[in-house]
Amino acid sequence: MINDIQWPILFAATLWWGWKWRCANVFGENKKSRDRVSFVRRLARDYTVAQGSLSGSTRRVERVERLIAWRPPGEGWLNTDGASRGNRV
Repeated sequence: MINDIQWPILFAATLWWGWKWRCANVFGENKKSRDRVSFVRRLARDYTVAQGSLSGSTRRVERVERLIAWRPPGEGWLNTDGASRGNRV
């Protein structure tokens, strides 16, 4: 940890925002510049807190296995694209 921030989170946030800011410069989306180092550190700290690693929480999320399948629509309904909410295959 670096100042209460997990290294993988800080690294990922730095890469993501660095890439985003670079693309903005390349494609002409120049906005007011802020203190980017402080911004990324604050964001990474927020992610770390949200993850629960600073609070010492060791709770585990119980995973539930669910079988999923497509069912044809009921009578009077028309399925046009086969989309399914929450089923990312």
